[in-house]
Amino acid sequence: MSAVAVLSASQVGTFSSCSLKWHFRYREKAPEERRSVALVIGSAVDVAIKTGVHLLRSGEVRVEALETERVFQAAWDAELASNKIPIDWGKKGQDGQREMALAVTRAFLDAEDLPERVARIRSLDVRFELPVVDPVTGLEVPGLRLLGFLDAIERTPEGLRPLDYKTAASRAGYDEQSLSTHLQGSLYSWALHQLHPEDATDEMAFQIGLKLKMPMLEDRVVTLGESARRRALLTVLHAHRAMDLGVAFPQPSFLCGGCGYQRRCAGWQDQAGPPLALDPFARAVC
Repeated sequence: MSAVAVLSASQVGTFSSCSLKWHFRYREKAPEERRSVALVIGSAVDVAIKTGVHLLRSGEVRVEALETERVFQAAWDAELASNKIPIDWGKKGQDGQREMALAVTRAFLDAEDLPERVARIRSLDVRFELPVVDPVTGLEVPGLRLLGFLDAIERTPEGLRPLDYKTAASRAGYDEQSLSTHLQGSLYSWALHQLHPEDATDEMAFQIGLKLKMPMLEDRVVTLGESARRRALLTVLHAHRAMDLGVAFPQPSFLCGGCGYQRRCAGWQDQAGPPLALDPFARAVC
């Protein structure tokens, strides 16, 4: 049986971008040497947004009384208190990064149409753990499940769609072509179809807090139909198979600068084990 019985979109995405990073994080469970400030900001902003939305949905606070900075500060303090890894604050330093995170939070929670955005939300932080279905055979894959959390589910006139909150330093990766095969979005769309087969649409919504000189909020809505969901499920299955085989090697890219395993990666060649056995299901038939 597989050593990895439960996968998330984040795990598969990490494996796709660098199998060695996945190996360090999920197989060895090695502590990171440092934490990227982008992850700190992303986590704090995510908690602040959902806290603000929850307060409004529950009726505890009215929009005009929502104290965005207070909500943000509680999330920021909790994030720093829970962090046990040195943070790379970059050139802006801790204070500068905090100001950026606050500005991005304001882009979400001080939006003029916030009441309309909140009214569309049916539920927040929806956890799912579903058996993975092979899109080729239509059968469940034994011992393999997909785990995830939908930031929110929105109700539109057409039906339900997942909503994901994102923070980003640029618009790269959020163009129409990139989003048309977005792995996480496609898996979340598939999960929603499993959870609400009668009401789920093929739409996936993103609200992106851009960390620009003037932070701003931008919306993206993409259609992720059967083809995109099939592609994502097959990606999970092929990644899972490679994980089982122990595939793990360096994949240098622009992401290396923010990786928390740089020293461990630099010495990988001195610690690597013997060559892997061939996959018996992939051997050529002579």
